[in-house]
Amino acid sequence: MLEFYIGLPSEQEHRVSPVELSRSSRETLNESTITLLNLFNEPRAHQAEIPAGNGITNARSLARLYASLISDIDDGKYKRLLNENILELVTKSNTPKNETDLVFQIPTTFAMGFTLFDDIFPEFGPGSFGHTGRAGGSIGFAVPSKNFSFAFVMNRLDTNTVYVDVRIKSILAKIAALINK
Repeated sequence: MLEFYIGLPSEQEHRVSPVELSRSSRETLNESTITLLNLFNEPRAHQAEIPAGNGITNARSLARLYASLISDIDDGKYKRLLNENILELVTKSNTPKNETDLVFQIPTTFAMGFTLFDDIFPEFGPGSFGHTGRAGGSIGFAVPSKNFSFAFVMNRLDTNTVYVDVRIKSILAKIAALINK
């Protein structure tokens, strides 16, 4: 089962963990920004359909979503969502290498709909794609060449985390070592 909501049904509201700001974020953000971010803890924000800003899921479902993009799942019961032509588009850069992301002011390489992980996590090799969640540390991605997907989600929003939360970096290094054997 895949649990990923853009527009959370009201009967699922009790399962949502509130987003909390890290101490460093509370110290550096102005009050109006904090108020705006707190709106995302309200049921009306959870129930709204804001594709770029309020996907609600858990790590298992997010990893499963990425797995379904690159391969059949459940022993072939569900066919992969992206054919070879589309998969090529989501794993091929459509931005200049090291182009600066205008929002986060860091070099970022994008493909069709996803961030390419070649620069962020070179240990996963070319063609790995996903999204880091930027401010917050959550991450989901796929490595088609290894038939591998991964997700880590959290409810602690840290606006000082740009690519990946430091806690996840060591996990990813160990995973890369295992899948690259």
